[in-house]
Amino acid sequence: MKKITWILGLIFLPAFANAQGLPDWVVPAAQDDVPEEMLNAVRDGDQAARDVAYPAIPLSVPAVVREGFEGNGVCMGCHTTTGRGAPQSAPLAGLPPAYFIQQIVNFRTGARGQAYRPNMANFASNMTIEQTMEVANYYASLPVEPLVDVVESETAPRVFFGPRDITAVHPDGGEEPLGERIVEIAKTPSAPYTNGEKAFTAYVPVGSIAQGRELAERGLGKTAACGLCHGADLQGNGDIPGIAGRSPLHNARQLMEYRDGLRGGASAQPMIGVAANLSDADIIAISAYVASLPPI
Repeated sequence: MKKITWILGLIFLPAFANAQGLPDWVVPAAQDDVPEEMLNAVRDGDQAARDVAYPAIPLSVPAVVREGFEGNGVCMGCHTTTGRGAPQSAPLAGLPPAYFIQQIVNFRTGARGQAYRPNMANFASNMTIEQTMEVANYYASLPVEPLVDVVESETAPRVFFGPRDITAVHPDGGEEPLGERIVEIAKTPSAPYTNGEKAFTAYVPVGSIAQGRELAERGLGKTAACGLCHGADLQGNGDIPGIAGRSPLHNARQLMEYRDGLRGGASAQPMIGVAANLSDADIIAISAYVASLPPI
């Protein structure tokens, strides 16, 4: 821990980075062409869920998690009160403290890169060493629970991107061809803020899970077996985080960022090589398979 503190003290300097180029489906952002009443309905539904969940958070939770920084939101706003995250934000519950701290350092120095969520660099730059360590230990203490049902399908519900980068079902209903993408939606507005049940349903192309298993377990000449680093069950290995049962859309975005040179830092170097030769279809398949596994 002394070594971690020393590293933090050396490189806790603010920095900013930005990158683009990922497919629209993997970086959900509010659409300008959506009627205002539809956007308001998404925002209101999410806010109603927060209004119930936030007051229940005990004062023992670190203030940064509960209150954040003015103008930069709060941790639990994006990563939810459960710490399980969402398609648009990373799962933090159960992360090894050393890994969490390294990511905050990477955000601060600009090493991590920011294809999506550039505000994380701002948020991280406001955190002191003590706050970073406190938050890291808090999230490490949270339970890792099943998050998502993975459904293979040729179609998915018709969706749009609303405020807070939420993927929402279109009020007119209907389905649309899934194609080569992942569509991940909350089961209810309150589900992401509630432990004890799966919060999301992810629609993935037919055959993805089986193909993803082959790639994840054997590499097929394109990549390395995931279990070599993340553990045989993909639930983590020491300071290397678990990936099983997490959001497939989030994992797909990370693999694309590694592959396309949009995410860096010391902890990213092994993954850059792992993802270098993966196609979008490969990434979708791996993400679907990994998400279908139990997280614990």
